[in-house]
Amino acid sequence: MSNRKDAVDRLERLWGSKLDVLGILDHWRTATVEQVAAFAGNERIASDRGSIIKDLFTLDLIDRGAMQSALPHRQTAQRMQFLRPTRSTSFNRLIKPKMTYAELVSVTAGRPFLTGGQYDRHNVLSTELALRVAEFTNVSAVLGEKVSDGATVAFEGWGQQVAYPGAGHRGDLTILRRDGLRIVVEVTASVNNAFNKKVEKWARLLSTRTMAETGFVVVFVAAESPDTKLHSEGSVITQIRNGISRATRVYPGVGTNRTAERIFCVDWREWFPEPHASTNGFPVLVARRPTGVFGTPDLWEPARILSELDVPFTPKPELQPLAAAHNAKSLRGQPHWLRTNHSNDTWKVAVNRLWPEGYASALRTPPTGRLLG
Repeated sequence: MSNRKDAVDRLERLWGSKLDVLGILDHWRTATVEQVAAFAGNERIASDRGSIIKDLFTLDLIDRGAMQSALPHRQTAQRMQFLRPTRSTSFNRLIKPKMTYAELVSVTAGRPFLTGGQYDRHNVLSTELALRVAEFTNVSAVLGEKVSDGATVAFEGWGQQVAYPGAGHRGDLTILRRDGLRIVVEVTASVNNAFNKKVEKWARLLSTRTMAETGFVVVFVAAESPDTKLHSEGSVITQIRNGISRATRVYPGVGTNRTAERIFCVDWREWFPEPHASTNGFPVLVARRPTGVFGTPDLWEPARILSELDVPFTPKPELQPLAAAHNAKSLRGQPHWLRTNHSNDTWKVAVNRLWPEGYASALRTPPTGRLLG
């Protein structure tokens, strides 16, 4: 256990690594030590001899927890610890005052640092799925819950004003396809009224405009107990299908852009049938959508979500579909291998805000603008 005074004294030691941990947890909410180390590409984070996690815990920046396990191995227990941001003001008091503007954006995506709203098993599964997608599929980025809300995905992420209230519901992650299509993922282990209402909210958001205007699809991933028989009556995937069927009938879509063509579901085991294994459908994200003949077993048709043939996307000319992937490279919540080979232009934003007259004025006059707020 770290002494608090010592932790404060060495706060800026391994500063970048500590910001990596905070950025990953801010975007993904809960993750194991091993997952955080994988995101950051930093084995030191997972070491029980290092001070990074210990200091952040001592300073009340992160919570640590352990899974109940019969495994006695100390190193395994260390790597499988759960980490999440604390419900405190420590980030704003200790970290934010020491950050540059570029560092702040890299950790928080320019939004408030998130605390609370934790569902540990659910978040760790979402984080694991994001890592697997980033490593084994050909995508541009995987974005966390923080920037996977309807308002960001459908409007603000395209530089547009939110068209109507009620778009604040969040997905668990968003995958950016190479052509810029946003794939919002909802992971769930159970279905209840709240979940069905969320399905309806996504269906409504999809139905308001065409694919060329919204640029996103939604896939629901059932992650129930592996002991449950796949596609049995009462299984989570069956209940998800029922909910999607109802929602797409209420919100059928516009013109030739049917809502049913843009909303999918899949059971976790259809991608990962057993530990350390995946199916041939996972690298292209095969899932099913209700585009077949209603009322027949053929209603649910498979599609490769990462295929531009199965799920075409031709954005309107005014949209910039690749901008999000470029900007995501500056976020610490991205897996480290998706952040390579990029130029960080965040400093230009800072200069423009502090010196609204332009770059040249920064050489001769004090700042006249405000960086934050």
